[in-house]
Amino acid sequence: MNTTAFSRILAASAILLLAGCASAPVEYESNVPLEKTDPAGGYRLRNLQPDPSGDSLFINMTFSGGGSRAAALAYGVMRELHRTKFFWEGKETTLLDEVDTINAVSGGSFPAAYYALFGERIFDDFETRFLRRNFQHELQSLILSWAGIRNALSPRYGRGDMLAEHLDHELFDGKTFADFRKVRPLVVISASDMSLRARFDFVQEQFDLICSDLDRFKVARAVAASTSLPVVFSPIRLTNSAGDCAPVTLPEPQAGWQNGERTARRIGELRTYQDKALRPNVHLIDGGLTDNLGLRGPLDMFDLAGGIYPAMKSLGVRGVRKHVFIVINAESRVSRFDLDQSPNMPDALVTAQAAAQIPLIRYSFETIELLRASFGRWRAEIRSAAASDPDPAYAPDAEFLLVNINLQAVRDPADRKALLETPTTLSLTDEQVDRLVRVGGELLRQSEGFQRLMQDLR
Repeated sequence: MNTTAFSRILAASAILLLAGCASAPVEYESNVPLEKTDPAGGYRLRNLQPDPSGDSLFINMTFSGGGSRAAALAYGVMRELHRTKFFWEGKETTLLDEVDTINAVSGGSFPAAYYALFGERIFDDFETRFLRRNFQHELQSLILSWAGIRNALSPRYGRGDMLAEHLDHELFDGKTFADFRKVRPLVVISASDMSLRARFDFVQEQFDLICSDLDRFKVARAVAASTSLPVVFSPIRLTNSAGDCAPVTLPEPQAGWQNGERTARRIGELRTYQDKALRPNVHLIDGGLTDNLGLRGPLDMFDLAGGIYPAMKSLGVRGVRKHVFIVINAESRVSRFDLDQSPNMPDALVTAQAAAQIPLIRYSFETIELLRASFGRWRAEIRSAAASDPDPAYAPDAEFLLVNINLQAVRDPADRKALLETPTTLSLTDEQVDRLVRVGGELLRQSEGFQRLMQDLR
């Protein structure tokens, strides 16, 4: 037999073998149905142990998308918060200990989920286990491996599932949401619903809509969904079991609600999950596509309750005097004025990158402005509601503060240029990690909102 004939037989055998493997589709284990909905069970803020020092200082944090760049920046801010000690309500504490919620998307979901599982251990090994590893290269090797090629032939297993399995083995140690710590902060990882083009949150309230048990869901799979950038990774699929347990009653928009039309739209989106015939499956992709700051989650929660006061009251929060929003934005926006120097058309890749970035950047900016504009309205709402409430969620003179951390605010020109040009991947050099972690702490300390907060706390 000549070499050419042997090569053809070998190739044909490989194709037949792969086809045989594909005839029995590889499928990642789906989410587990819920026997019954129970507001007293599952991963919800009201079910976590309350802060021993009370709710007088309430802190929301949000971690943006941006691959390992976002993870390192958020980690640097967390480390600085952990180092910031002060006395509050008669005891010494740290700002990180006082954080009540963390909303994270895409790259920001890595440190958020790790902290929810392991607490302060994050400062011992997160750098070595994630930030200083080349996950990008590891995933490429998996995808090109024999098992990766075989699995890729299955219509029910894709590169997003490979990402989930690798994270499960190498970073999150097989943990599920039942392993999340039972203390604050509540960590909300968000993805994007591919069909709705809307946010999907990994909290039990969202899983109640599809009658599924979040406690038995792999943390790595949630992070993979939040990170599954289309084309690079495939969507993460959930099975919709709506109707197998008692349906969730969604609110009806009331006349006079602020942002009423937007709230009605959100309620309509949530109702689609309760129609199992319409949506037997849910496909999730990168959370940064619908909310790259992670800030829309808390804003939507306030709107769905009819205002910030009833929302916080329903969560069991009481006596807030200072409500702080720490927003960490790792967007690597770089203006391309060099394009304007030439009359020639920009190439297709540069044009595509601009088309993808424009809506994300503009939406993030508008979300920050929406938050700022809400402060005055919330103060008026609180003064009115707290005056007649014997057990108020807020003190009548409660204050709102924004700590806005953005790579655009880096003072050193060389640092700023290097950071903004850091690619959105799952790999960083040691130098990039060092710079991002350092700058995270510096940006926090330099923030006007942080300086005002520390002055008030002292």
